[in-house]
Amino acid sequence: MVNVVTGITSGSSSLSLSSFARCSSTVLIVGVCDRPIGFLEAYYSGRSLDNKFGIVIIDLKTNKKGKEEGEGVLIYAAKVTVLEGNKVEVENLGIDPVKLMAVRKF
Repeated sequence: MVNVVTGITSGSSSLSLSSFARCSSTVLIVGVCDRPIGFLEAYYSGRSLDNKFGIVIIDLKTNKKGKEEGEGVLIYAAKVTVLEGNKVEVENLGIDPVKLMAVRKF
């Protein structure tokens, strides 16, 4: 499994947590990493500092040709709160999650 995510302009981030689950013809991949926080954002220390994580969720399904394809979601700035039991609440910072389309396995 890949443990480094590389962006075109923002450098790279190491994944703090990655999970991979296979269920019959579906694969679910979840990755969480520390969000890059710039100097000015840290200096003014606004509400955005509460949202310390970047999260990617990818759902792949096996098509008729046997290849894994799907879609997913990228949340750039997320606040994660653990609730009772094994529930987790994910709040994003006013930016709509990025929809990942036509995701394929190499």
